[in-house]
Amino acid sequence: MASLTVLSAWMILMVIALGTFTTQAEGARAFFVFGDSLVDNGNNNYLATTARADSPPYGIDYPTHRPTGRFSNGLNILILSVGNLGSESLLPYLSPQLTGQRLLVGANFASAGIGILNDTGIQFVNIIRMFRQLEYFQEYQRRVTAIIGAQRTKQLGGEKGQFKRNRKLWELMLAEKDASTDNNRNDSYVEYVDLYKAVRGGDWNAAKEFLRRHPDALNAKITTLGKMALHIAVVAGQEPIGEELVGQMSTEDLEILDNFGDTALNEAAVRGEYRLVQCMLKNASLVSIGSSTQTILVTAITYGQIETARYLYSVTPLEDLMPEKDHNGATFLSNAIYTRNLGKNSFSNCQDIALHLVERCPQLALALGKDGNSPLLALASTPNAFPSGNRLVFWEQWIYNYCIDIQLAAPSTNEINGWNISNVENQQSYQERTIVSGIKHLYEMKLIHIQSKELLHQMCEGLSNLTIQQRQESFVNATIIRAIKNGIFEVVSGMLKADPELEWTKDGKSRRIFSIAVLHRQAKIFSLLYGLITKNAHTCHQDENGNGMLHMAGMLADSSMLNHISGAALQMQRELQWFKEIESIVHPKAKEAINKDGLTPRQLFTKTHQNLRKEGEQWMKNAATSCTVVGALIITIMFAAAFTVPGGNNQNTGLPLFLNRKWFTLFILSDALSLFSSTTSVLMFLGILTSRYAEDDFLVTLPRKMIVGFSTLFFSIATMMITFCAALSIMLSGQDWIVILIICLASVPITLFIVSQFRLLVEITISTYKADIFDKKMKPLF
Repeated sequence: MASLTVLSAWMILMVIALGTFTTQAEGARAFFVFGDSLVDNGNNNYLATTARADSPPYGIDYPTHRPTGRFSNGLNILILSVGNLGSESLLPYLSPQLTGQRLLVGANFASAGIGILNDTGIQFVNIIRMFRQLEYFQEYQRRVTAIIGAQRTKQLGGEKGQFKRNRKLWELMLAEKDASTDNNRNDSYVEYVDLYKAVRGGDWNAAKEFLRRHPDALNAKITTLGKMALHIAVVAGQEPIGEELVGQMSTEDLEILDNFGDTALNEAAVRGEYRLVQCMLKNASLVSIGSSTQTILVTAITYGQIETARYLYSVTPLEDLMPEKDHNGATFLSNAIYTRNLGKNSFSNCQDIALHLVERCPQLALALGKDGNSPLLALASTPNAFPSGNRLVFWEQWIYNYCIDIQLAAPSTNEINGWNISNVENQQSYQERTIVSGIKHLYEMKLIHIQSKELLHQMCEGLSNLTIQQRQESFVNATIIRAIKNGIFEVVSGMLKADPELEWTKDGKSRRIFSIAVLHRQAKIFSLLYGLITKNAHTCHQDENGNGMLHMAGMLADSSMLNHISGAALQMQRELQWFKEIESIVHPKAKEAINKDGLTPRQLFTKTHQNLRKEGEQWMKNAATSCTVVGALIITIMFAAAFTVPGGNNQNTGLPLFLNRKWFTLFILSDALSLFSSTTSVLMFLGILTSRYAEDDFLVTLPRKMIVGFSTLFFSIATMMITFCAALSIMLSGQDWIVILIICLASVPITLFIVSQFRLLVEITISTYKADIFDKKMKPLF
């Protein structure tokens, strides 16, 4: 332990003293790191060695929760030291990304397992020993010279002799490591080097010959991490060799754990080696062993290996998933819910597994998993699993409602461990038929929605029988609040139907569920309030800060709720609609109620929406300015066209020469309509530019002007193109094919306008003139 402490101290000194070189010309600092596993940040991942940090538990506490190549659960000495010196993070020297300008930052040459002696770490087979790190450093200098020249490369090394002095520190540090490891060296792994190379390289003949000469090596731990040859085959993806090894191993051999407490089966499940998993499960007890922290079934679904998880579920005893035993059942059920969107087809999701498991073990719905959350809370965290969490355009909604019919298959006798396999096969057949219609994604969506609704129904059945303490322990209140925040109407209504007492649920700030619905702008969920006889009790309630329901409407909505509305002006309009609607149902006294900050609801609205009002004003002005320019150009063109008619005028009468032609009549009418409509459009947009932009103006006044302006501008563009086509038809009489071609080309700008702006016009119109955003006629829940 003492030697390890000295080693760590020398390593920190080495990183700071050895690694920092400054270019005198530019003042830029380059860092060079040499050493072993304390500072190796991934070089060994590019080598065929057992000293690799490319699998869990390495990196489990890193921000990405994935192995980074560092021999640490998160950060290491290198990150802390270099980070404090203000340098950009270094790449491993063997990394393909270390090219170009990244070379000028420096490089990390460290390799786990080395010492100052060449035979230190011999059991790791292939590592970058001390002399090789120095060779790489010389190679690095040549690469940098090719980029910045010899003189600047020389400056990158700092003052003369600095590297030599710091090299002494490095040699002393590594010598300390050799001294600390010589007494504890275990050379027993060296004899298995050939077996390791053969298995990892996919050479079964060499591996078989080694096992013939050394039969005990079959179940021996051949690496410092305690892994058998079967572990190595799984990690290296050598499936054929893995199957051969399993065929020679006993059931007891398959239960051997490595130093991390994992069986080879656990490694196979993590990597989705489906055939190896099936092969190894000749020992059924392995399903219950898995790893030191969770069963193999939970491991597979946690890592997104859905096909493997489905198979493991079919062979896992139900008693292993019961909440009375441990958290594995609840953890698996939660992950099955979360993985609804994984895979390439609708049957790679595990929603059907979740439904089947809840039917077999209903108490799992409220049991707590490894993360401390229940499966019901997981369901309340997945908006896309329900219709209310998906926005479909009108044609997709029509197909979803009327063209897709899904019926969950009834239980049959064709089951594995109680799991209906024919259900999956029937659904697969139906899916293949619907793919032809080009609506595969809608079918998958609706299937998940139906399964989720049924799953929710099964989970909510026991809610009404819970005591207050059981609710708290199962986080039932937190679940319905989570569902409200996520806008999952189905979960909220389902839980309220199952247990009406949940309507009095409060969050940590003493806000009731309908106040939370207002705060998060969940209109459909709030509409449930209209069917309750206790409506007044909810509208008069105040939270711990004195904020009533109208105060909640006065607070600015979260950006995630506003982003689906086009433009800041329409967002401001929607906020006003919410405030006005809540204002119409609360007690008159609540309109002037003051919270702890001394603000009435209206004052709070003005304060929190100040920036949004300014953004809405700017959005309106920008749109009006652009459209005014277009309208003015159309006015100019149409006015000039009225006095320069095609063919000219009769010199005697002054009348147009083509006055009696039908195309001329169309020309005059469309010209006049375009002129008048564009003039109206310009006047409307000028009205927008000169508006006072008060808060209430965003409710109807400004949107109405925008609707009239956009509509008349669109009409003027269309009639302008008709005028143009009519004029050419008059002049090109008899050239029908040219006229038809011109008419087709004239439709292009109209089409572009419809694609780019017509949707906005429709959205403004619906938002302004549509009925209330709430469904006041919603059927009461109870």
